[in-house]
Amino acid sequence: MKKLTVLICMLFLVMDSTAQDSSSCDIDQAIWDFYEKDIYNMAMRSVWALNEADTASVDIPQERIDLIAGQLAAIFNLEDLPERDTIFDIYCIHDNSSFEQVYQEYLVKVDTNALWVQNWQDFEALTTNPFIDSLVTKYDITIKDFYYWSFGTFALIETEHLLNSTAFVNLLATDPAIEYAEVNAIIGNAHKIELDLQSGFAGWFGDYTFYYEWNDCFDGCDNYRSWRFNVNFDCSVQYLGAQDWGFFGVEPLPEPVNCNISTGLKKELEQVQIKQFPNPVLDFAHFTWDPTINFESLSIYNPMGQVLYTLEISNAYDLRIHMEAHPPGVYHYRLANGLQQYASGSFVKM
Repeated sequence: MKKLTVLICMLFLVMDSTAQDSSSCDIDQAIWDFYEKDIYNMAMRSVWALNEADTASVDIPQERIDLIAGQLAAIFNLEDLPERDTIFDIYCIHDNSSFEQVYQEYLVKVDTNALWVQNWQDFEALTTNPFIDSLVTKYDITIKDFYYWSFGTFALIETEHLLNSTAFVNLLATDPAIEYAEVNAIIGNAHKIELDLQSGFAGWFGDYTFYYEWNDCFDGCDNYRSWRFNVNFDCSVQYLGAQDWGFFGVEPLPEPVNCNISTGLKKELEQVQIKQFPNPVLDFAHFTWDPTINFESLSIYNPMGQVLYTLEISNAYDLRIHMEAHPPGVYHYRLANGLQQYASGSFVKM
C-alpha cells in the first residue's frame, strides 16, 4: 500500500521590533466608544486564564476591566508609531474570532410545564419566579423570540450588559425549569486580539497581539498578519514586531478599512477627491488634485501598513513618486493638510 505524504506550506514572515516607548494609560473616549466589548472579552478571558475566583462570577471584575482599558489606551496613545495607526485607524482590528467572548444573546431551553415559562412565551420578561425575576431586573433581560423546535422549546433572551457568558449560562441552568442555556453565537468572524496578562512585583504586564485575518475565514482564515505590543506596569509600551502567516503562502494585506477612529474624534475631517494613476503602477505613481487645495504632506504606506516615507509638499497639485525599487503589493497613500482636509486610497505595485 502506498503512503501519500501531503506537504502543507505554511509560511511565516517576521518583521523587526522597536524600542520601548513612553506612553499614557489615560483612556480616550474612543477606547470606550469603539473597544468596550473587546475590553470585556479580554478581561473575562484573563480571569479564566489565571484561574481566579471570579471565574464563577457573572459580573466581570471592574478592576480588571479598568486595567485592560488602560493598557489598551497605552497602545492607542502611541500616536507617533505607524503600527498603532495600522491596527486602530487603517485596519480597525477587533476581537471577533475567539469563542471565549462576552455575548448579549442567549438561547435558553425551557420546560413549558413550569408556570413562569408562560410569561416568556408571551414575551414578558418578568415572571412569578423570584430567581428569574432577579436576573431580569439586574441584567435588563428582554425576550427577543421563542422557538418551538422538534428537539425542544427555546427562549431567545437578550441582556443590556456585558457579562461573563459562561458563568451566566451556568447560573441560568440552576433553575429547575431551564434544561440548559448557551450563547447565541455566530462563527466565522475574522480578526482577534490575544492577551497574555502577567502579574509582577511592580504591577501587571500585558502582552497584546492584534490579528488581521482574511481569506476563507468561515472555515478558519488562510492568512493573517499580527502586531505584538508589550505594555508595562508604568504604561510604557514596547512594539515587538509583526508577523505574516499564510496557509498557502504569505499574501499582501487586503484593502484597508480606514475607520480612522482617532483622527475622526480629534477633529472632523473633510475628504477630498484626487486622481491617482496609473493603477497598477510599474515605476511611477502620479497624484493630481484641485489647485485650490494646499496639501502639506503625502505619506506612502507599504503592504504591511508601515510608513515608507512622508513627503512635505506646498503649493503643488501634481506629484510623481518613484516606486520602481519597491516590491509588488498593495500600497496605500494619504495626503493631508492643517485645515483637516485629506485624501487617501490604494494602488497596486506590479
